[in-house]
Amino acid sequence: MEVIQEFRLRSLTNSLYAQFIADVDSQIQRLTPKALKITKCYEAFAAGIEQFDQVFKKQSKSNLTEILARQNGIRGEWYHCFCGHVRADIFHGDEEVRKAARRVLNWINCFKNMRRCSRRVQSANLTELGAKLTEEPLASDVELLGQTQNLQRMIAANEEYKAMSLGRTESRKDVVLNAVNDARAALDEAYRNIVGMVNSQVMFAELSDASDFEGSAADGPQLSALAAETGVLSDFVRSVNTLIREYKTEMAQSGPNTPADGAAEKGEEAETGGEEASDGAELP
Repeated sequence: MEVIQEFRLRSLTNSLYAQFIADVDSQIQRLTPKALKITKCYEAFAAGIEQFDQVFKKQSKSNLTEILARQNGIRGEWYHCFCGHVRADIFHGDEEVRKAARRVLNWINCFKNMRRCSRRVQSANLTELGAKLTEEPLASDVELLGQTQNLQRMIAANEEYKAMSLGRTESRKDVVLNAVNDARAALDEAYRNIVGMVNSQVMFAELSDASDFEGSAADGPQLSALAAETGVLSDFVRSVNTLIREYKTEMAQSGPNTPADGAAEKGEEAETGGEEASDGAELP
């Protein structure tokens, strides 16, 4: 007698979880909820899928995250370009140019931890740096070094990044904290109910004896009818167990749901929030 195996759904990352549920749903649709005699359970399951899909899509990594990463790289390149020219001019043959380079570099060196700070701090630092270098007397030094245009490009790239970051924050305002966790909990229960319903039917058909129900067909369990459905149930059981084995293999290869993945379930911060953490290595 084969029944659907136990499977710790919490071990799945959100992405794997979404796909596993979709695969199970495909098997149910193939055989139909009516044939599996899980129509009532399936209503809750379908509602759970819809709820999970809505919140998961809201909290999934958006294309804007990738665009922000590219823009962060662009502003970093202009920062490198500007700073590199200033540092080179410390060795310029003209003494006045060397002095101007030192004055500008002294202000740049006020932000020594640019590499290790978060991107939001980088945004603030670049804003302050740009403001100071566009004011006198440093603005004249920058002009003498021939770096006014590169400075303006760095400032513009930083402003564009800040605008993009604010836009992404605005797009996230409707995301409810822990919404994915709550949706998964409801869907987990619906899945377990379906598994329990199918397994109980399989066990009843396999372990019951027709003689136990002689003379009770009118008001008792319809054992013969249930036995006729055993083939459909067995098909579903084998299909789901195959899925479970495949997902367990994939988890073994890529690793189960880690604490970082757990954090992702609480707002996907592990996946999308890292942009504001300490990954600003593009800047020196």
